[in-house]
Amino acid sequence: IANRIDGFGAQYLAKIFAIAWCRYIGYEYVDTPFQTMAHDQDIGSLNRFVGIPHAPDTLKADIVEPYPNIIFSRNINIFFPPPVLQKIKRYYYSTPKPRPYYDDIVIHIRRGDVETTGKYKDRFIANAAYIPVIKRLQETYPNYKICIYSQGEPDDFKELQLPGISFNLNGDTARDFHSMVKARVLVTSVSAFSYVAALLSDEHVWYAPFWHHPLKHWTVVSELAHAQHKPK
Repeated sequence: IANRIDGFGAQYLAKIFAIAWCRYIGYEYVDTPFQTMAHDQDIGSLNRFVGIPHAPDTLKADIVEPYPNIIFSRNINIFFPPPVLQKIKRYYYSTPKPRPYYDDIVIHIRRGDVETTGKYKDRFIANAAYIPVIKRLQETYPNYKICIYSQGEPDDFKELQLPGISFNLNGDTARDFHSMVKARVLVTSVSAFSYVAALLSDEHVWYAPFWHHPLKHWTVVSELAHAQHKPK
């Protein structure tokens, strides 16, 4: 998982899966810090943020194996028993975190490099698909406020400018991520960013179906299962 150049969520998720894989087969995980990252991220800050201890320069891995296939496994729960989840949470909370926004419900909608066409079209979920989800959330948690985290401009989300809905657009990576982790309810997107936040969450997770499969205690949001590729 070293020498990657994709985004924060994808690289952090790769580390977490590697930690889980090593525990499963009896290896000791040796960490390599983030080195290059998409979207012009502050590498040093994010290495400190995740809290995973780096191996000293004098320690090298005895065994180097290909990226573990568990990242796409339908049996994901066998790799994430409570001790593994506790371990990654201990790492995460071992370093300072920004003050979260304390939103009751966070809905993550993947945008930015995600459009209806192009390389990441399979990650696109149309705004309209979230309307029944929002209704169900409001019925389930009538006293909770909902905030949508995404990228873009308010006009990109006209369908979702509903009573009781606020927006957090183009925010800070670390603060937004930690706010997702601490939300009372997190609705994930087809995105490693919110998927990792869900793995770290001690609260309710509503999971948008993805090639990274859910933990058994998450709520699968069927309304988002086939919502990709629909026009805005």
